[in-house]
Parts: sequence; structure tokens; C-alpha cells
Amino acid sequence: MALHSEKQAPISEEKNGLPEGLRWNNWIFKEGIAILYLVFLRHLMKLHGISGYRFWPTPPSELKNPDHVSLTISTEFWKRAGKSSFNLYPQTPSPPPTPGTSQLQTSENLSIKTAIFDFLSAEQSQFIVPLLMRLGVTNIVTPPPTIVEGLIRATTGEVSLLLVTPAYVRDILRNPTRCKLLQDHWKKDPESLMSNISKLISFLLEDTSEDCLTGCSLLPLDGGS
Repeated sequence: MALHSEKQAPISEEKNGLPEGLRWNNWIFKEGIAILYLVFLRHLMKLHGISGYRFWPTPPSELKNPDHVSLTISTEFWKRAGKSSFNLYPQTPSPPPTPGTSQLQTSENLSIKTAIFDFLSAEQSQFIVPLLMRLGVTNIVTPPPTIVEGLIRATTGEVSLLLVTPAYVRDILRNPTRCKLLQDHWKKDPESLMSNISKLISFLLEDTSEDCLTGCSLLPLDGGS
């Protein structure tokens, strides 16, 4: 790494050192440190699961008083993370199994292309994610807010993230079998039935398309259909 002759610190600006030194250091920051840390992070996430998110670098937009070194490494890391095929994302733990069912296994981390990202508010996430898991959708990941910010900026115009949205949930519930599973599960707790239906409909109605509830058999009609 090219250093200042006086300060013994990395050359990070052209005005503080030779252009060749700056180019060499930038290559180390981008092609060396950022890439190696992404490889190391894959191991950390496999080892620590959801708690491994604490090892992710701070996104560029969240850095406080960044210098050239930290900003360059962070920017390159997130750029590469947004395109990486590494399994970096632990699945959200499934809800406790109901009597007569087995606990779903969520030990394998997912890649950015195989995960469904839960960027919902905490309140919506606590209701919608367990609902989806009971319908067999287990490839959901719920990163902390800082990681969400980094991923949104890193994938804009590059990678299309699959998100938990009202439209996604609506399409799931248009499957008659899955809709029946949800109805049967909610009938086990009749006191919460109307509250659950109200929460779900309120969430689905955030999708403003005219057919947002078409094909979702959430409530039986008088004729039983």
C-alpha cells in the first residue's frame, strides 16, 4: 500500500500524494479489501445466522464523517454485495408449529436472487411474515434497517429484489389451496378471526389496483362460496 512519506498513512487523495500511489491504493481498497471481506462475510453469516448482520459494513449513506478509505471500501462492498450470488441472507425463523405439524427448517442462508425480502414496518412484518410461512413461503429474510438501506441503494437499477408487498401476498392468496389453509388456521382461534381478517384486508388494500382483492376468498359469502 502506498503511504505518505511523512505521516505513514495511506495515500487517499491525489493532492496528498502521487497519482500512481492513489490508483494503487484504490485498487487495494476495491479489488482487495472489499472482495475479501465479502468472502469472509459469507462465512460469518453461515456461522452466526441473523446475528451476523452486525458484521456488515456501514452503507455509504450511513457513514458519519467518512474519509476516502472508508467511503471507497464501503461503496465497493455494497456495490458487489448487491450483485453477489453468495448465500448471505439467513431465513427469518418460522413461527412455532401448531399441534400436529413439524417445525420448518431454516438453516440454509439464501442468495439475493432466491430470497424474498421483508422490508415492511415492524408491525406489518410481525403479522404478515408468519402468515406467509404458514402458507409454505419460507424463503423470507428480514434484514435490520441499516442493511435494508444499503441493499435498496446498492440494487437500484441493477438487481430486482423480490419483496413482501401487498401485491405479492394477494397473489399467494389467489391460490385456493393456500387460502383454505389460512382460513382453517384462523378458525382455530375464532376470537381473533375478525381482527386477523381486518389486518390482512387493510394490508392488501395498500395495493391501489382495482383488482387487489379479486380471487382472494378471505370471507365466505352467505351461500358458503
